[in-house]
Amino acid sequence: MERHETMKEALNNPPFTDRVEIYWWRIRVKMFQLSEIILDKVRKHPYLFIAFIIIISITIFLFYEHFILGWTKWANGTGFGSYIDSKGEYHQGKTLWDWLQLLIIPTILGIGALLFNQQERQREQRINAERNQETTLQNYLDNITKLILTYNLRETQGIKGRINTLEIQNVAQVRTVTALRQLDSSRRNIVFQFLRDSDLSGFILVSAPLDMVDLSFADMNDYNLNHIHLYKANLLEARLMDANLSSAIMSEANLIKAALGSSNISKARLRGANLSQAYLSSAILNEANLNQTNLTNAILEGADLRKAHMKYADLSGAYLLGADLSGADLDWADLSGANLGGAIITNEQLAQAKSLEGAIMPDGSKHE
Repeated sequence: MERHETMKEALNNPPFTDRVEIYWWRIRVKMFQLSEIILDKVRKHPYLFIAFIIIISITIFLFYEHFILGWTKWANGTGFGSYIDSKGEYHQGKTLWDWLQLLIIPTILGIGALLFNQQERQREQRINAERNQETTLQNYLDNITKLILTYNLRETQGIKGRINTLEIQNVAQVRTVTALRQLDSSRRNIVFQFLRDSDLSGFILVSAPLDMVDLSFADMNDYNLNHIHLYKANLLEARLMDANLSSAIMSEANLIKAALGSSNISKARLRGANLSQAYLSSAILNEANLNQTNLTNAILEGADLRKAHMKYADLSGAYLLGADLSGADLDWADLSGANLGGAIITNEQLAQAKSLEGAIMPDGSKHE
């Protein structure tokens, strides 16, 4: 209010007597008043600033066109061009730079307000996201704890004939899947640890629908994930040591650098999955579908790959020392640079491979 009154007083009492100077002064005061209005609007509606800039740019262009086209008569008539006053004194006309100077302050204020508002919104969004994550996690833990204490979730028998425990387990699984889809990596691992400590990891995710879910860096060692659905799921660097993934659906999943040592992955569907640099030492992969799977530089030492389907699989650079590939289909598989030392595999199977260039053969020799 005080600033508004000061501007009003300056408008009514200009510090000049010359008509043109008074006119110019009033324009400057009006521009400052306009900047105050724009700044307030930008705070409330940042995107109006973009429209403001466009309008101002068009205005500058039109005035500039007037000047460069030499409309001196129009300019002299309004006081914007060069002129000689009644006392015979020469006054330089207002240039494009003079107009730009008028716009600098409101433009800087507008930009500053816009940036400040964006930062504030981003900060508020982060705070709200963190708050929502904590609320989701706490609600989940409370709900599952209630199911454990009220309905004896760990039991496999019905409770006094009143309710089927399997139904309660299904409710628990739905809530778990919902939470895992919403939580970030650190909070997901809190859930996994909670389930492990509560003795629920043996059944709660069996056949769970987790297709296309981000489970990167998840800690699910020793989990029973039998028949789980992980189609196109992100399991980057996930820890699944000693897990039961038999008959799991993991086609096109991202398992880069995942730890699957000693896991049971028999009969799992991994077609098109990315297991590059994955740790699969002593893993059970018999009858697994590994067609078109990326296993470059994967560690498969002592792995059980009997009757595995590995057509067009990329095993270049893979470490297959002592692996059992009995009956595995290696048609057009790339074994270039792979270490097959001591592996159980026939010459007929090796002949099916797309490439053996640089591979260490089962007898220890290097294929040229």
